[in-house]
Amino acid sequence: MATLIESNPAPAGRIIQLINAGAAVLSVWVASWTTYIHSDVQSSALIHYGTLIVSTVAPIGLLYLPYCWIAASRLRFSLRDTALQVTSGLFCKNEHSVPVKRIQHVVLSQSFLERLFGLHRVVVTTAGKRQCVLTGLSHHDAVCFKSAIMQAIEGEDSV
Repeated sequence: MATLIESNPAPAGRIIQLINAGAAVLSVWVASWTTYIHSDVQSSALIHYGTLIVSTVAPIGLLYLPYCWIAASRLRFSLRDTALQVTSGLFCKNEHSVPVKRIQHVVLSQSFLERLFGLHRVVVTTAGKRQCVLTGLSHHDAVCFKSAIMQAIEGEDSV
């Protein structure tokens, strides 16, 4: 089975994942602090509870951010003769395979953050209405993936 095209997200794609993870951690931390600060009941149990939440969210968040950075570097996209494969995972390796003959629709899209960093995503929709999203690709890689997928679909149709 020959590989037609293979890529991984651009470094800016890793930065976007880091921003998204940081926003999630920050929102939990702010929510726990505001709940702790604006509570009407000032009891020792509430003080310990708030301190516990804030002191556990911060270290977990600090560990989660490097995890997201490294996990994003392990993400790989490849289009082979018969399937589109997405490989991911840091501790556990996950391989998702979408048969080319099941692909019905391929779209290029950008979120606000992706536009700021000049990145694209390729959204592949299958016959079962499931989606496979290739994120963090440069414009060139995204266009190459889309055209290679479309050529592979046309090749499957002619057989």
